[in-house]
Amino acid sequence: MDAGELPRGQITNYTLPAVVNPILKAAGYGHALETVDFLNESAGFRIRHLAQDDFASGLALFRRTPGVELTETITVAYMRRTGLDYVYSFDDDFDRFDDVTGLDSALNPFDPN
Repeated sequence: MDAGELPRGQITNYTLPAVVNPILKAAGYGHALETVDFLNESAGFRIRHLAQDDFASGLALFRRTPGVELTETITVAYMRRTGLDYVYSFDDDFDRFDDVTGLDSALNPFDPN
């Protein structure tokens, strides 16, 4: 994404802590801060602040989908509202939603090869 080979990546204010906190715990404050700065300043990523409706829809979805984290259901609600199909994730929670495709490697889903 940062190289411009993919559409601009979107990280929501709900998912940013899920990205940064494991880095903080494993690698320390400096690396966590570098990650926040990189994502915030990168031309390949955009930090999106979600609408209240995304939270409300995600909470309703959370109530109907036992075993999936609230962060994921809010993300799915946002993706549905904005027409996004792909999410990069290292867990399989997104596999529970037919209209969302979870990717866990540097795969370009828009490349026909």
